Amino acid sequence: MEVALYFGSFNPPHCGHAAIAEYLHRKAGYDEVWIVLSPQNPFKEKQPQETEELRLSMVRQWVGTVPYLHLCTMEFEMERPSYTYLTLRRLRATEPRHRFSLVMGADSLAAFPRWREAAEIVMHHNLVVYPREGYSMVKGVEMLRRICPEASATCLDAPVFPFSSTAVREAVAQGRNASGMVPPSVWQFIKTNNLYH
Repeated sequence: MEVALYFGSFNPPHCGHAAIAEYLHRKAGYDEVWIVLSPQNPFKEKQPQETEELRLSMVRQWVGTVPYLHLCTMEFEMERPSYTYLTLRRLRATEPRHRFSLVMGADSLAAFPRWREAAEIVMHHNLVVYPREGYSMVKGVEMLRRICPEASATCLDAPVFPFSSTAVREAVAQGRNASGMVPPSVWQFIKTNNLYH
């Protein structure tokens, strides 16, 4: 099975995440998109986090409404902070019947050479890059191939969303209606659990 791995803290999942996941399935042809929920991103250690249980429940509720999404919580069982290459090693060992591609924004691609064991990652996985405002996917891929000539990367003509999880949290904290920024199941969860106030 062709699986796209979409890593993130998803705090909360927003419409941009949902649109990228839908594009990966419907346009890019991936059988499933696995939402790999990260408990602690090494590049975002100071990012405010909801409790793990609440975040897990929120993402699980969103994923449960979309047939092609699958929630992967493997990183919650691993040493922290979460390093992608270790998660990928474990996935290759435990799920050999799947072929995994790694999804990232053009901003993450620009920082990819700083990732631990970046060469190992591209040795085993295709990178699937979606656009982010202010970043060139073409230049990012050129840079990647200068560093790792064997790297395989696919650039998506996917939609660009002008907001982030941070913007959603800030909107809710300011008492604004953020229902148009997140999937309906996520908005219901935020309201029910009084998150981000």
